[in-house]
Amino acid sequence: MIKKNKGFSLVELMVVIAIVAILATIAVPLYSNYIQKNNRRDATSALMTASLAEDNFFIKNDRYSDNLSEVYRTTTDENLYTLSISNVTDDGYTLTATAIGSQQSDTECATISLEVDGAIQRKTPTACWDTY
Repeated sequence: MIKKNKGFSLVELMVVIAIVAILATIAVPLYSNYIQKNNRRDATSALMTASLAEDNFFIKNDRYSDNLSEVYRTTTDENLYTLSISNVTDDGYTLTATAIGSQQSDTECATISLEVDGAIQRKTPTACWDTY
């Protein structure tokens, strides 16, 4: 009677490891890119909310605040961006979200801005706002 070995040979095991390694080298960068794009929503939603806070401040005080912490927080919900305000005039302002921590590797959208000039809003870079 011939005894049949059960299990995998070394060659079969190495083939499986090679396939898993190839899949991982494809999947990890795609997943990282997905996470970075998803994290942009943290910045864009914070900028829109800060803009609403500035508009409410304007309604009550007949001017925009030049100190963002007076009307809103200076970091996003997920602490991936810091928020700042600049170019405050009677007609508008510019809000900027600057990436911090792990989000800094998203070089395409390291800085996301919302410029308000009266009723006109300019969102830059445009690609960073198109995350939905």
